[in-house]
Amino acid sequence: MNLHDLELMARGGTLALLTLWSLLLWRDHRAQLAARCAIAMNAAIGCYVIVTAGWSESPSPLGLLFSLGAGATPSLFWLFSKTWFEDRTQIARRDLALIALASLNTLVMQLTFGSDLRVNTFSALLFRMAMLAFAGAALWHAWHGREGDLIEGRRRVRFWLVLTVGLYVIAITF
Repeated sequence: MNLHDLELMARGGTLALLTLWSLLLWRDHRAQLAARCAIAMNAAIGCYVIVTAGWSESPSPLGLLFSLGAGATPSLFWLFSKTWFEDRTQIARRDLALIALASLNTLVMQLTFGSDLRVNTFSALLFRMAMLAFAGAALWHAWHGREGDLIEGRRRVRFWLVLTVGLYVIAITF
């Protein structure tokens, strides 16, 4: 077994776990906004796992769809964090507008890849900055209010979520 086979197995396992988690969330908590946001975030993470596997060498509509999903991961993580840690029951229009702008930037970045270097470079820089901003905001929501959180399981996960996701986002960004 070579390194490529191990990588594919890890990606397959990741997709299987994301799918299982999403199915359990849907089965047990679909009425809760945070659970639905987690399912959307899991789908975006799944797109990221597929896109970064290098499965397609040439641009395609399906590849663009997966890239858009992957690009939505930071904003959907922020939305999940905000709804879960603050017990939100609605998504504000401003939050949806921020996610739409980030998705539009991802679309511009994908459509200008290889054709317009200046626009693509600027769009990629905006993407990295937005990625750090969404992750920072999500981690702030996770860390803020931890002392007053009455739900024990959620209070315990806050530190580990901030540490793990924070380090992972920094590694991906740079």
